[in-house]
Amino acid sequence: PESERTDACSLVCCGMLQNDRDRFLLMGIPPPSCTRRLFTHIMIPLAIFLMAVWAAFHIRNAYVNQLMATLLVSFFVLALVTQCCKGRWKRIGIRKELLWRKYRLLKGNTAPPTADDGPPEEEKDGDPYLQGQTVRDLGCAHAFICGCYSTDLQGKEPPVAHEFNLIHKVWNALVTKLCCGACCGCHLQCCGMCAQAQEARELERFLPAESRRVDYVTMESWQAYYPKILKDRAARTISKPFPPLSKLSQQLLQAWVVVFALLCGYCVWQQFHFFHILLYLAVFGHAWLFMWCVHWPFHKHDVSWDAVIKAFSCGFVLSTTLAVAWETVVGIVLRLFMDVLMMIFGVEVQIDEDGYGLFTLLGPAGFAQASTTSSHDDYLVAFGREHPFIYTLYIAIHAYCVAAFLEEVAKYLGYMMISDHPDLWTKTELEKAAETAEPFDDESEQQQAEERQPTNDGEQQQQRRRRWGFGGSDLPVEAQDRPKKSFGATITVLMVAVALGMACCENLLYVFVYNENEVATEVAVLIARMMFPIHPICAAIQSVGVVKRDVENQPPNKLGKVLYVAIIVHGTFDFLLLFLDFLNFDATVGGALLSYMAAIFVTSAALVWYFKESTKQRLRLQGVDREIVRNSSTLL
Repeated sequence: PESERTDACSLVCCGMLQNDRDRFLLMGIPPPSCTRRLFTHIMIPLAIFLMAVWAAFHIRNAYVNQLMATLLVSFFVLALVTQCCKGRWKRIGIRKELLWRKYRLLKGNTAPPTADDGPPEEEKDGDPYLQGQTVRDLGCAHAFICGCYSTDLQGKEPPVAHEFNLIHKVWNALVTKLCCGACCGCHLQCCGMCAQAQEARELERFLPAESRRVDYVTMESWQAYYPKILKDRAARTISKPFPPLSKLSQQLLQAWVVVFALLCGYCVWQQFHFFHILLYLAVFGHAWLFMWCVHWPFHKHDVSWDAVIKAFSCGFVLSTTLAVAWETVVGIVLRLFMDVLMMIFGVEVQIDEDGYGLFTLLGPAGFAQASTTSSHDDYLVAFGREHPFIYTLYIAIHAYCVAAFLEEVAKYLGYMMISDHPDLWTKTELEKAAETAEPFDDESEQQQAEERQPTNDGEQQQQRRRRWGFGGSDLPVEAQDRPKKSFGATITVLMVAVALGMACCENLLYVFVYNENEVATEVAVLIARMMFPIHPICAAIQSVGVVKRDVENQPPNKLGKVLYVAIIVHGTFDFLLLFLDFLNFDATVGGALLSYMAAIFVTSAALVWYFKESTKQRLRLQGVDREIVRNSSTLL
């Protein structure tokens, strides 16, 4: 559906990014800077918590120790609760403002609101502008942590069921109908994310598309940076020494430099081997070298570096965060299910001095058997040796449902978050967006307008529109009159960039977190993951369906049909490696060679499928482009 981008942005960071954008578009209030948020939401609470830990371990007087530790922990909790309440209050204010604006439009009032024209400070049930909602509904929509919002779909199907994709259907089946919807007729709300997505969808209908063209985080208009990118594209050159970038991309590059410097400093502080720093360079360098090979030689005029940087960062931070959160929850549920099965099959786990002990109370022949283990994963494998079919089924569910499905969905949503980049606009969309800009006479007038604080909502709206403009008269929109093949290449490059960002973060975890601190093992793991880049391959496979849907305007238009091939490839890759590892542990099949052969087979088959389908798609797009040129020719 058209709301996939806003839904995806409402999921990450508990909807904070989408909330900032909605507040700016609706009320003209820019979000606080990243530095301020870092200190307010992370550094200050972390400093209070570390002080509490220091006091608990270093103050010898028992009374003073308990007093200081209790006070500091109380301040820590108070700081978190205060920030959460402040954010909740802001979100409720946005919902009220959106209801008020919609109410004014329904009454036929299209004039910009003034300072005195707004929702009442103290609302009450029955106020016309609430449009049937109650004060309790406002609070439940943006509950402190979790809440229940009344639904009007009790016992009924959604009004436009065919527009709901796979994620909507799973949520409605498991939560709305099976759980909260069936029990109390409510929608389950977690940190207000669902309400945030609902408000973002309403705002998409409330404002025209050309009036929403701003970046997340910085709220910079496309007019401030994209004309330079278009001029480079029109001249078929790339600015040197650096290509034009938006403020958001510049901040992301600065953040990458800071993060890498901190990691190198941490290695030096911990007295790690010098090769660890080289490994950090190799992890990041491999991802960007791969990205350069995909982007620069063939598609540098189709996709700007600005879009590539945003896509890579989105995959590294946002898609990885979504995947880790989802896999943690689903993995815990799956692990509990396996624990229940072990109880049903007569398996008891007892904790001993070395860790865990797995005891089979009744073996297949009726005799008591026992095997000791040292960790939770070990006793699962020990259970699998006695019940291989059940454990194989567990591996398959983990590979296809937990890893493949959730990670592929996270990568797809990562692409959807940046799918509104100007590189993906058509010439018509670019011209409409340019018409909304009200250019300043010069840059000094623009700077003065940005420094001046607006006094009412109408002036805020005017200032925001003026902030967009350097004018559309000299905008080389002809450079955006690209063939459909170019737009298809843009989608593929951006989806691969998101996947590379996610793979880069995952490589850091596998190399430096999931392995012991041994250089030889870390190098072996990194080389293996570099040889089989399953994430970018699956993203390229996804792009075939996305291009077919968005550029060719043909089926598949359902999310499941877009993702199913990538899920099968990714799940088969993980399943074979996990299954072969299980067999090798049982000493029935040996070795790493067989695992490499399986990985080569899956990646080769995936590449063959992709190149075959992408070649067919490229030929179809070239045919469409030739037909468009033929129909627009003045010689016929």
